[in-house]
Amino acid sequence: MEKLLKITDLEAEAISLSLKEFLCSPPSADVLTDVVEVTSRKFTGVGFFADFNETPHLKVFSDDRDFTGGGLGAILNGTIHVGFLLFIKKGSLRMLEGYTYSEVWPSEITSYTFNNIPDRPTNS
Repeated sequence: MEKLLKITDLEAEAISLSLKEFLCSPPSADVLTDVVEVTSRKFTGVGFFADFNETPHLKVFSDDRDFTGGGLGAILNGTIHVGFLLFIKKGSLRMLEGYTYSEVWPSEITSYTFNNIPDRPTNS
Protein backbone atom coordinates (compact mmCIF):
# COMPACT_ATOMS: atom_id res chain seq x y z
CA MET A 1 0.00 0.00 0.00
CA GLU A 2 1.19 3.47 -0.87
CA LYS A 3 2.26 5.69 2.02
CA LEU A 4 0.11 8.81 2.19
CA LEU A 5 1.62 12.17 3.07
CA LYS A 6 0.12 15.03 5.05
CA ILE A 7 -0.90 18.13 3.14
CA THR A 8 1.16 21.19 4.09
CA ASP A 9 -0.38 24.37 5.50
CA LEU A 10 0.75 26.23 2.36
CA GLU A 11 -0.97 23.69 0.10
CA ALA A 12 -4.20 23.69 2.15
CA GLU A 13 -4.40 27.48 2.22
CA ALA A 14 -3.61 27.73 -1.51
CA ILE A 15 -6.41 25.27 -2.34
CA SER A 16 -8.95 26.95 -0.05
CA LEU A 17 -8.20 30.42 -1.40
CA SER A 18 -8.19 29.23 -5.03
CA LEU A 19 -11.59 27.57 -4.60
CA LYS A 20 -13.13 30.83 -3.33
CA GLU A 21 -13.32 31.94 -6.95
CA PHE A 22 -15.67 29.04 -7.80
CA LEU A 23 -17.51 28.09 -4.62
CA CYS A 24 -19.68 30.14 -2.27
CA SER A 25 -18.41 28.17 0.72
CA PRO A 26 -15.06 26.56 -0.06
CA PRO A 27 -13.58 24.23 2.52
CA SER A 28 -11.31 25.96 5.01
CA ALA A 29 -7.61 25.19 5.17
CA ASP A 30 -8.23 23.47 8.53
CA VAL A 31 -10.84 21.14 7.00
CA LEU A 32 -8.57 20.40 4.04
CA THR A 33 -5.73 19.55 6.43
CA ASP A 34 -7.99 16.94 8.03
CA VAL A 35 -9.34 15.32 4.83
CA VAL A 36 -6.72 15.68 2.08
CA GLU A 37 -4.12 12.95 1.74
CA VAL A 38 -1.18 13.45 -0.60
CA THR A 39 -0.23 10.36 -2.61
CA SER A 40 2.91 11.98 -4.02
CA ARG A 41 4.75 15.28 -3.92
CA LYS A 42 7.30 15.81 -6.66
CA PHE A 43 9.71 18.74 -6.55
CA THR A 44 10.97 20.02 -9.90
CA GLY A 45 13.51 22.55 -8.67
CA VAL A 46 11.27 25.48 -9.59
CA GLY A 47 8.08 24.14 -8.04
CA PHE A 48 6.16 21.04 -7.04
CA PHE A 49 3.24 18.79 -7.95
CA ALA A 50 1.12 17.38 -5.11
CA ASP A 51 -1.24 14.54 -6.14
CA PHE A 52 -4.19 13.80 -3.89
CA ASN A 53 -5.78 10.54 -2.83
CA GLU A 54 -9.25 10.16 -4.34
CA THR A 55 -11.89 10.49 -1.65
CA PRO A 56 -15.49 11.77 -1.66
CA HIS A 57 -14.28 14.74 0.45
CA LEU A 58 -12.45 16.16 -2.57
CA LYS A 59 -15.55 16.46 -4.78
CA VAL A 60 -15.74 20.23 -5.31
CA PHE A 61 -18.19 20.41 -8.22
CA SER A 62 -21.50 18.54 -8.38
CA ASP A 63 -20.96 17.74 -12.07
CA ASP A 64 -18.06 15.85 -13.62
CA ARG A 65 -16.26 18.84 -15.12
CA ASP A 66 -12.54 18.98 -15.65
CA PHE A 67 -10.76 22.22 -14.81
CA THR A 68 -7.20 23.44 -14.68
CA GLY A 69 -6.43 26.94 -13.50
CA GLY A 70 -6.29 29.40 -10.73
CA GLY A 71 -5.47 32.99 -10.07
CA LEU A 72 -3.59 32.69 -6.81
CA GLY A 73 -0.01 33.67 -6.17
CA ALA A 74 2.16 34.12 -3.11
CA ILE A 75 5.42 35.55 -1.96
CA LEU A 76 7.53 32.97 -0.14
CA ASN A 77 10.17 33.96 2.41
CA GLY A 78 9.63 37.62 1.58
CA THR A 79 11.16 37.56 -1.92
CA ILE A 80 10.17 34.55 -4.04
CA HIS A 81 7.09 35.12 -6.23
CA VAL A 82 5.11 31.95 -6.96
CA GLY A 83 1.82 30.84 -8.49
CA PHE A 84 -0.52 27.90 -8.02
CA LEU A 85 -2.67 25.82 -10.38
CA LEU A 86 -5.51 23.53 -9.34
CA PHE A 87 -6.25 20.40 -11.34
CA ILE A 88 -9.83 19.16 -11.01
CA LYS A 89 -10.86 15.96 -12.80
CA LYS A 90 -14.45 14.72 -12.95
CA GLY A 91 -15.41 17.36 -10.39
CA SER A 92 -12.81 16.27 -7.81
CA LEU A 93 -9.62 17.95 -6.69
CA ARG A 94 -6.74 15.83 -8.00
CA MET A 95 -3.55 17.90 -7.90
CA LEU A 96 -1.99 21.22 -6.94
CA GLU A 97 0.99 22.68 -8.74
CA GLY A 98 3.16 25.37 -7.19
CA TYR A 99 5.70 27.15 -9.38
CA THR A 100 8.16 30.03 -9.34
CA TYR A 101 8.71 32.38 -12.23
CA SER A 102 12.47 31.88 -12.46
CA GLU A 103 13.83 31.14 -9.02
CA VAL A 104 14.54 27.88 -7.25
CA TRP A 105 11.69 26.64 -5.05
CA PRO A 106 12.94 27.07 -1.47
CA SER A 107 13.82 23.97 0.52
CA GLU A 108 12.37 25.66 3.60
CA ILE A 109 9.43 28.06 3.66
CA THR A 110 9.55 30.36 6.68
CA SER A 111 6.80 32.78 5.62
CA TYR A 112 4.26 33.34 2.87
CA THR A 113 1.72 35.94 1.82
CA PHE A 114 -0.98 35.20 -0.76
CA ASN A 115 -2.01 37.53 -3.59
CA ASN A 116 -3.99 37.42 -6.82
CA ILE A 117 -2.33 36.91 -10.17
CA PRO A 118 -3.66 39.02 -13.07
CA ASP A 119 -4.33 37.27 -16.38
CA ARG A 120 -4.89 33.90 -14.77
CA PRO A 121 -5.45 30.70 -16.80
CA THR A 122 -8.96 29.77 -17.91
CA ASN A 123 -10.97 26.55 -18.04
CA SER A 124 -9.52 23.87 -20.24
